[in-house]
Amino acid sequence: MGAQFSVAMVGVLQPGRQVAMSGDQSSSQAWWYCLRHQAVEQGPGCPGKERLGPYPTQEQAVQALEQAARRNQQWEEDPRWNDPQQQ
Repeated sequence: MGAQFSVAMVGVLQPGRQVAMSGDQSSSQAWWYCLRHQAVEQGPGCPGKERLGPYPTQEQAVQALEQAARRNQQWEEDPRWNDPQQQ
């Protein structure tokens, strides 16, 4: 049986690459990275489909794109996510 994941929503950073996002978007204490404005936001702001997060701190939200890039690289290198017939 394959791996099971629970994800609240998914945001696309670039074609073919997705980043999982979860949590309560209405939390006034949570930090987000807005893809539209390329900026960190706290609390309610742009729609969730345009944001990464939530993050517990502003510093973590600032690093959102770097974290997403690291995860994308890990997924790309993970044989469980690669179809050998497509390579």
